[in-house]
Amino acid sequence: MDYIYYWQKGERVQNFGDYLAEFFMEELFYPIGNAKNCVFIGGSVIDDLFVPEPQHDNRETKIVFWGSGVRTKGGPSEHRRKGAQFLAVRGTATASALRLGAAVPLGDPAFLLPALYTPRPADNFANKTVCIPHFHDQRSDEELRKLSGCDEVLRPNLSSHTSELRRFIDAVGSAKFVLSAAMHGAVTAAAYNRPFGFWDNGEIDVLLKWEEIAEQLSIPLIFSASLPEAMANYEKSIRPAVRIPSLIASLSKAPFPIRPAALLNVVKFELANAPAEKALSRLESIISLFEHQGELQEDAVTDIGLGYADTHRRLAAAQETVADLQRELSEQTLRLKELEHANGEETFALKRELAFQVERGKSLERREELRLTSVRRTFEESTSWKLTKPLRAAARRIPDSARNGRYFKLAKYLVTFQLDPIKRKLATSTRPARMRLKQLLTNPAVVRENAIESPPSSLPIKHEHTLKDKAGKRHVLIIDSVYPRPNEDSGSVDAMNLVLSLKALGYDVSFLPTAEFSSDSPNKSALEAIGVSCPSSRNYASPEDVIKSLGRSVDVCILSRVHAGGAFMESVRRHCIDAKVIFNTVDLHFLREQRDANLKSDRKLLNLALRTKERELALIRLADTTVVVSEAEDDLLKKLVPGSPVYTLPLARAVVRSNVGFSARRGVGFIGGYAHTPNVDAVHHFLDSIWPIVRKQLPDVEFYAMGADMPADIINRREPGFVALGHVPDLADALSKIRVMVAPLRTGAGAKGKVATSLAHGVPCVLSPIAAEGMGLSNGKNVAVGETDESFAAHVVEMYLKADRWAAMSEAGLALMEKEFSLDANRERISKLLSSAGAPAPIH
Repeated sequence: MDYIYYWQKGERVQNFGDYLAEFFMEELFYPIGNAKNCVFIGGSVIDDLFVPEPQHDNRETKIVFWGSGVRTKGGPSEHRRKGAQFLAVRGTATASALRLGAAVPLGDPAFLLPALYTPRPADNFANKTVCIPHFHDQRSDEELRKLSGCDEVLRPNLSSHTSELRRFIDAVGSAKFVLSAAMHGAVTAAAYNRPFGFWDNGEIDVLLKWEEIAEQLSIPLIFSASLPEAMANYEKSIRPAVRIPSLIASLSKAPFPIRPAALLNVVKFELANAPAEKALSRLESIISLFEHQGELQEDAVTDIGLGYADTHRRLAAAQETVADLQRELSEQTLRLKELEHANGEETFALKRELAFQVERGKSLERREELRLTSVRRTFEESTSWKLTKPLRAAARRIPDSARNGRYFKLAKYLVTFQLDPIKRKLATSTRPARMRLKQLLTNPAVVRENAIESPPSSLPIKHEHTLKDKAGKRHVLIIDSVYPRPNEDSGSVDAMNLVLSLKALGYDVSFLPTAEFSSDSPNKSALEAIGVSCPSSRNYASPEDVIKSLGRSVDVCILSRVHAGGAFMESVRRHCIDAKVIFNTVDLHFLREQRDANLKSDRKLLNLALRTKERELALIRLADTTVVVSEAEDDLLKKLVPGSPVYTLPLARAVVRSNVGFSARRGVGFIGGYAHTPNVDAVHHFLDSIWPIVRKQLPDVEFYAMGADMPADIINRREPGFVALGHVPDLADALSKIRVMVAPLRTGAGAKGKVATSLAHGVPCVLSPIAAEGMGLSNGKNVAVGETDESFAAHVVEMYLKADRWAAMSEAGLALMEKEFSLDANRERISKLLSSAGAPAPIH
């Protein structure tokens, strides 16, 4: 039924409340309607976010709503309303926003469910308290049970088959109590007379729809954070007041003819639930409903008859058109054969003439090349070219900013004087002194003598970018948070590897750091030293100004991190219209934030994580391709954003084989940047829960925490054997002295740079499951994975004491890094990444 619309239509996973539209088409309505109409049944879809533009040019096309509601008090924009028809709406707030008055019936279609379907017993939910989370809630069932206090979790995320709707209703009808963060979960419970409560799960979705449902049920709008609170609110405020609204008025405005059996069931349900004093008015409404259904059926029969006649007319016209085309085809075929015969000799003559012209062109081209070679050789052998050779050598060593100095002006004058006979004849002064070329060549800085500096300005000077014109090279713009600091954190190592690989592939690279846009740090100078352009506040007003100025010179734009480069996706799409856009996640930030929020049981953090998730998935949909660093993230995105191009680019590290063996090494180490909160949590957790177990068996061993930006709460810890080293300038030297590295991460996402770095230096690693994910590591072969604090400590002790085990693990880690994570393999993968994104190849 192409004219039925609802959110998630056609998707593999459906939302219970919206998917009920298909249930009503099976159980309540005949699927007979005007194919020109787009019909919405229920749902919070009266909004520009969901309402499509009319699908046909015909002015008779309408968007029809029945039992639906607005998402905001303002409702949809005026131009969307003009093509819409509102047969019935969810509540008074929707009617008010749309200025419909009292003539349009109110009520959510889900209140009709008991009249259409009798639930069967669901043993898994019988006499149990049930929590129904929101469709977007990604927390585990265990977390939801713990947070809500309910026995079971019933998710509104259904597979796309209507039998799943009935299974959901069976579960609700069997429950002892329903605590729901999904509105239609609560409506279904109320409709089937099951005790229920509105659940405050930390983020209430579209408050307006909850207000309308509470009004329809004649109950106060109360949200409860836990099961005991919800039960108390139900007994005190909901049970005495709740009333199921009648939908007879809404059915009288139904968008399709009602099935007779369904109509009788609705009548029986309405009369059975109507108070005695309202029975007569309810009967009058039912009579009106039958009259309306008669009109609908007559209209449907008329439409079918007209459609049948129209189909016959169209078929006859199509048959006549086919006959005309067949006659035309026969005539054209005959004419073509005649032309082929007549033009055979002419074609041969044209081909011969063309071959002659091609050969003549090649001959002229060779003669022109010889002439240009001769002219160039004559010019290069001339006396003037030879005499000016020292000046050209000097000029190449003079920076552009210095070309207004005294000596440069003198050199320019000398050349002009010698090469222009008119100036020599008119010169009245004495012969110019010889320029000290030797001094200039050995000390080029002398040309800045008496140079005029640019005047200061309160506003930055704009410079149009010309990288694309320089040697005809392709231009890649990278937008990240800060300049790479490869000696301080793993993410910077990956950023620098990306820059170096792009340069090696033949691209010109610009690096735009959003958080250090006004900073002139040594890290910026390091990039500029290898030929990377670093636009900053010296020449531009803002990062947005840089993007606007570069514009169409950008061939590829790499946006790193959701909150850094990702913030400029829209700007890049607006100004760099020729660029292929690659979103580099670095790691999936929303996954890391969700794990952190769940670990701390913090609702606010979870809400922030859900916002990050919404933005991150939006960026993935907008990008030409998305980069992740692990297969685990790739698999997750295939489920969350199916169809979006995702490319796995593993971490890369230079392999460093050390001559320092097992017996010469001491201590346990951890490496990480502490601006990254998962690393802070990992060190605290290791010292609190794992290190005491290790020290009982290895009383003399020391634990070294290395990395930049170490906070005071780690530095000030005084556990026996703990040494807070902080930033280590020479990491290779430090790792050559460590016997075992650990990564006890409890949160985070993506492949872990600390693991790759340790393995690349031949230091065996003991990891948590989160630290081990996404890199193709093998527990017991090239790493050891401890799932509990006790098993983690046991692996550390074993690795620390057994030389054979240590040597085998060290060699296996090095072999893995050389095979899968080398810099050469990384460069080849980056080339394939650019190709998969449709980026233009570099010009060599």
